[in-house]
Amino acid sequence: MNSSRNVDENATFLDGEKVNGIHLVTDPKLVFRLRNFLGDYVIGPKRFFPAMWPVHLTSRNISKLETQPHFVIPKPHGTRYLLYVDPYGQIYLENNAQNIFRIDDDHTMKFISSDGQSITDTILDGVITRVTDNHPYAGRLTFVIMDATLCRGVSLRQMNISQRIAFVRDEIMKPRLNNPAIIHDNEVFNLDIVECKESYEVEDFMTEEFRNDIFKYSLLSIIFIPRDKVYTCGTCPDVFQWIENDDCRGVFLLKIPKTTNTTKMICGNSFDQKFGELHDSSWNNSKFDVIKLTDELRELDGRIIDCIYKDNQWVFQRLRHDRKSPNNRKAAESSLEMLKDPITRTRLLTSLKIAIN
Repeated sequence: MNSSRNVDENATFLDGEKVNGIHLVTDPKLVFRLRNFLGDYVIGPKRFFPAMWPVHLTSRNISKLETQPHFVIPKPHGTRYLLYVDPYGQIYLENNAQNIFRIDDDHTMKFISSDGQSITDTILDGVITRVTDNHPYAGRLTFVIMDATLCRGVSLRQMNISQRIAFVRDEIMKPRLNNPAIIHDNEVFNLDIVECKESYEVEDFMTEEFRNDIFKYSLLSIIFIPRDKVYTCGTCPDVFQWIENDDCRGVFLLKIPKTTNTTKMICGNSFDQKFGELHDSSWNNSKFDVIKLTDELRELDGRIIDCIYKDNQWVFQRLRHDRKSPNNRKAAESSLEMLKDPITRTRLLTSLKIAIN
């Protein structure tokens, strides 16, 4: 069984800030049980975050948008979590690094159905983000529901994304909005849910009105999901993420080569290692590229880092506390491919018109 070594006792719910009303679960037996349950439920791994992952929309795969119908949903900037309401109504959240957090009883939100019953046995897939400055309740921490696999004990895994979103909207969001008395000021975060549309309606998510007025959060991307796609754990080559004017980004494992005796003999004891290695999550964590070391990076050997590709080199952006594994090689290569041959808005809309015809 997993030991306490698998619990990162320094993990925080949000990087760089303390969130009142939620704390890290450090009991290794409970962490083990929750990880196993969430992984088993979607027939996924227990050692990795068990969720459905898109691939970048590139020139190599955009033709798939032309040959089969898709649904689209907007994705906000933020940290991805699975939210689990257990049979007793306790709420847990698992992040990409498989850290488990528990909402304190005096800060929890009430899940009440339209018939007044408490909602339990629910797994929601979403993003923790904040309301942008140009909206009421600016800065309000919010869990934006983007998908779900279980709701009120009903399995949603075999439904398509539109059906899953509609089910959660009817069972959780509508009763919550229709009964504002159940919403209290001490809630650790608010709840919201994305809208799901047909792919030919994607321009609705691209307008300035949507970005600035309708969508209350900073928009990261648009996700394309095949109409008949059931919830599938893992990287899905038929689920696409499109980011307009996207920077070339990658999430890597940083490894700093150790100075060997041979190196010291050749270069002297004062040898300064100038480059670190960026490794992907291929079976042997092979080296993908290198990055110029800074004083900050020298302290991050063996950590997961976020980088952008700029001026023909990788540049460090931030430490990823919410991840315990880097991008796979295909994802990293796709990011570089998009830099050379980006999918513009015009090109995307042209492909979607082909699909309609």
